[in-house]
Amino acid sequence: MALAVATTSNGSSTSATTVVVTKPTGVASGDLLVIVGNASAGSTFTCPGFTVGGDWLYDGPGGIADCSIRFLYRVADASDVSASNYTVTGATNQMGILSMLRITGWSSGNPIFGSASEGWDPSNSGTRTITGLSIPRFSQSLILLVTASFDDADSDTIGNVRTQTLTSADANPTWIEIIDSNVTTGGSGVGKMSLSVAYATTTVSSTITGYSFAYDDQDADDKAGALSVLIVMNEPQSSTVDTSHISITPAIFGPTVTQVNTALDVSHNAVTPTINGLDTRATSPTQWQNEDKPTTTWINDPL
Repeated sequence: MALAVATTSNGSSTSATTVVVTKPTGVASGDLLVIVGNASAGSTFTCPGFTVGGDWLYDGPGGIADCSIRFLYRVADASDVSASNYTVTGATNQMGILSMLRITGWSSGNPIFGSASEGWDPSNSGTRTITGLSIPRFSQSLILLVTASFDDADSDTIGNVRTQTLTSADANPTWIEIIDSNVTTGGSGVGKMSLSVAYATTTVSSTITGYSFAYDDQDADDKAGALSVLIVMNEPQSSTVDTSHISITPAIFGPTVTQVNTALDVSHNAVTPTINGLDTRATSPTQWQNEDKPTTTWINDPL
């Protein structure tokens, strides 16, 4: 079954400590539930029952604010079917906006097959182009492009993220935007953060070599940190079992067939031996005969 985004929901809060997000509609046992959101300074957030699938951080240099993105996942059970919302908790004044996705076609384990990220200081509007990637994918993939920003001093964030483009041997897929919004955190203008999430489903298997997107900067004061993450989730693949224990496959020849009425050769000698006859006696030898007596009369010698 191919991976597919069935329903989504979003949540935000100016308290920047907890965010309550309404459960996406239609949740059934076995669905994959994903929460993705941003925070500052490598801050983390959690939600009961969810597992961390990925963390990405842009450590802004100097006075540039840090920005991070976290990916949580869970396979739904009966408790999710009856739930109405989820509470995500993070550090004070360091989180405040997130998206939740209900995905079909996944049964267990971390769904992230591959990812790539890039951080920058959004001092001006423009286009970010990331190259040099090598992320494989199978014939059915679900791809998320998440962009976020955080400013701990004022309201310098990015927005209007658009023109998402996937670079590969195949054409750019169609992207569907889930959220492109920002929120002021801390309740008194302590900071501001933004989050944009878009997804695309693909049916090709070419390797992803890069991605790009355009964005607008909201306040060019060189103090915000921004981060983009490309997340690739592939359809589960059936494993191929290799039962061979031979490094080189042997050549197997068919048996030699003896034709009908052909005499069998049962010799086990490489060279046919010479067989000599046995030594034998003559069966009719010449008979011995006494010599003939002479005809002369024998005279005895005198004594």
